[in-house]
Amino acid sequence: MNNILKYMLMSTALLAFLNFPAVGQSYQVISNRCLGGSGGEGGGSIVYCGNYEFMIGCFTTSGVSGTKTVPLCNPTNSGMWTFKTDTTYSDIWQMTIDGYGVEGLTEFSINLNNRNLNFSCGSMSDSSCDKSENNKSFPNHPSDYWVGACDSSGVILWEKTLGGISSDDYPIIFQSSASDYYVIGTSTSPVGGDKTVANYGMDDYWMVKLDSIGHIKWDKVYGGSLRELHLNDDRLSMVETDNNALVFMGTTNSPADGNVSDTSRGTYDLWVVKIDTSGAIIWDKRFGGNGPEYANRIINTPDKGFMLCGQTRSDQGFDVSESKKGLDDVWIVKIDSLGNKQFDKRYGGNNHSYGIDIANAPGGGYWVGGFTDSDSLFDVSQPGYGFWDYWLIRLDSLGTKIWDGRYGGSGYDHLNSIAVLPDSSVVLCGVGDDGTSPVKTDSGYGGGDMYLVRIKYVDNTSGIAQPKSISSFQLYPNPAQDAFTLVSDALKQREVTISIYNLPGELVYREKVTPNTNSIRVPI
Repeated sequence: MNNILKYMLMSTALLAFLNFPAVGQSYQVISNRCLGGSGGEGGGSIVYCGNYEFMIGCFTTSGVSGTKTVPLCNPTNSGMWTFKTDTTYSDIWQMTIDGYGVEGLTEFSINLNNRNLNFSCGSMSDSSCDKSENNKSFPNHPSDYWVGACDSSGVILWEKTLGGISSDDYPIIFQSSASDYYVIGTSTSPVGGDKTVANYGMDDYWMVKLDSIGHIKWDKVYGGSLRELHLNDDRLSMVETDNNALVFMGTTNSPADGNVSDTSRGTYDLWVVKIDTSGAIIWDKRFGGNGPEYANRIINTPDKGFMLCGQTRSDQGFDVSESKKGLDDVWIVKIDSLGNKQFDKRYGGNNHSYGIDIANAPGGGYWVGGFTDSDSLFDVSQPGYGFWDYWLIRLDSLGTKIWDGRYGGSGYDHLNSIAVLPDSSVVLCGVGDDGTSPVKTDSGYGGGDMYLVRIKYVDNTSGIAQPKSISSFQLYPNPAQDAFTLVSDALKQREVTISIYNLPGELVYREKVTPNTNSIRVPI
């Protein structure tokens, strides 16, 4: 394996230093906190709403306890809990949103124009508490979509129950720039209730378009003759693109039938669909290998393409271009505006690594968040704190790993969402149990709490830090304006790759240097 010398160049008058994993991390924990009650919190997502404030939502079984100051309508069941906080984790406001029955996995999004919080969950409640409508199959209790919006103070503006006569679950809600809402989840319902179109198979994706106050405009079904999923290993995700069109991503094991146009690679594959404002499919694409792939997040990229994030268990082959690292690996796929694959990358250790969320990094490249139970092998550079830990990866624009960090207590910590702040710090949000560690100093309040970690780039270097793996080197001039010369024993001993990154992590130069080189002049 080639040795890689990495240089981080800072400011206009560029200051260079060698950045090896063994020397120390550039990104450091600046705060961590558990928020929750004496019961259990699960799921969870964080959305940045400006002014260094966040809205965080999850489902909860906790009563008033710990940091939870608002009760559930029915303390024997679960409901949604959302709260607004800042970077000091001070309580700005909090509220529960629930009926008398059971509310399940919860998703939140925010309208950045009016700061409204949009919420969605699967609900088994009848008309009660905050829920104004019975489920469509009342008095039976399969799940329906329950969606709505509250303002920046936590006041519910509208809410609506959407469903057929069977199970409709795991909805996500997305508000377009035209203020319409798109709700999509999984459905096993036949035609009936709010559902006007039949499924193609066992489980399909059912989308409902609503106006700005929740009135139904149309509903559509997307899928094939087998299953379109939302399980513990995957979730739906949606973004807006040109001309108010939408692109959503999920997981399918259907053959090329229904409105799935491409054949299966193996078992489950990532399925990406672009639709217009009437719900008509513009294109759909499928990506996978010979094993299962599970989708979690799609984001827009600066070149008007998309980045897909999930995980793979496949061998190398089909759309999976790299060999296995562990039992499950994080998998990202970059596609262009037409859905054509540009590249894919996988990252992992010797065990399980899941890709849950991805975000554009300031200045270029990407942040990928997930969790792992792997040892410090392959792409996982740090040993574990507990059984499962958050795992955060910093990538350049081509998907090359620049850095990774690991965060967790002595037990189980599952990341669900990340948020990037204007100062380039990153907040990680998920579920942590009551264990502590050097990076998790808050033991929490119950069986599972919202565990928040904020990390930020901290420059504690002064000129060049010399790694132990290289016996001696010289780099001059330092600082450098347009070029520097590197002289090192490593150049004489083995092949090295010089990789230069600017402070945001963009790759600006890379060159492979053969052995027996005395020095190299690197333009910057």
